[in-house]
Amino acid sequence: MPRELIVKGQASGKTLFSTKEVFPKDTNLLDYLRKKGIPVASSCYGDGVCKKCVVILNGKNVLSCEISSQNLFMTHLDKIVIIEIEYL
Repeated sequence: MPRELIVKGQASGKTLFSTKEVFPKDTNLLDYLRKKGIPVASSCYGDGVCKKCVVILNGKNVLSCEISSQNLFMTHLDKIVIIEIEYL
């Protein structure tokens, strides 16, 4: 079931991306956001080592490389999931 995903930049206060599409099951949030043109910092290519790909999800800092797109919506049952990126 598709839910709405909104990506906001904290520094700019702008909505950077919004979609209601169904996420592919074989990707993590870092890769998904990059494919959609959202620049997410990472120097370890998504291995979870550099800790730079932090996004804010429901007020908590999480590593986007460690969240599967499928798991994102299974654990966050709200109809709208808001992700904030501090430096954008």
